[in-house]
Amino acid sequence: MSVAFLNGADIEKIMRENAEKAAPAGTPDEYNLIWSQRYLSATEEAQKEAALPYTSIKMERTECYGTCPAYSVTFHRDGSAEYEAKAHLPKLGSFTGHIRITTFARLCYSLQRLGVFNLKPDYSANWTDDSRCTISVEGREKKVVSEYGGIGPIELWSAQMIIDQVKDEIEWTALSNKKSGR
Repeated sequence: MSVAFLNGADIEKIMRENAEKAAPAGTPDEYNLIWSQRYLSATEEAQKEAALPYTSIKMERTECYGTCPAYSVTFHRDGSAEYEAKAHLPKLGSFTGHIRITTFARLCYSLQRLGVFNLKPDYSANWTDDSRCTISVEGREKKVVSEYGGIGPIELWSAQMIIDQVKDEIEWTALSNKKSGR
């Protein structure tokens, strides 16, 4: 097997060709950065960040009568993220992390496409031994959607799964070891 090495001119050509991938038709302008593969200057990133409709996205899961994981996670438009692991998780405590602007934009766009702002504020089962999951979105508008017992619509479940996936991809740094489970 041979290995090909690219020279500087080849690399620049590839970068120019891939710099601006077109967003799918109908994509709102504030989300075009999702498809951009070029480096954004600090000024450009600040402008793109300010154009996003949400300033923070938070999800909280409560304990149940069993071993349901209890935690809250918050993502901010400025790239900061907080995670509070409260119960039934390998590590407990407060953590901080960073979310890339493109990931936050994807999260915003996903919530918009899923119609989170059109969901009812509450979906509750009539039993009493389950967990509650609440999503709070703040920005141009504010929306809180709460679900008890996993009975909400598929759009709410999808939003929960996406937020959990983003949470799981972040490298979290412990703020204190007081509640550490390890």
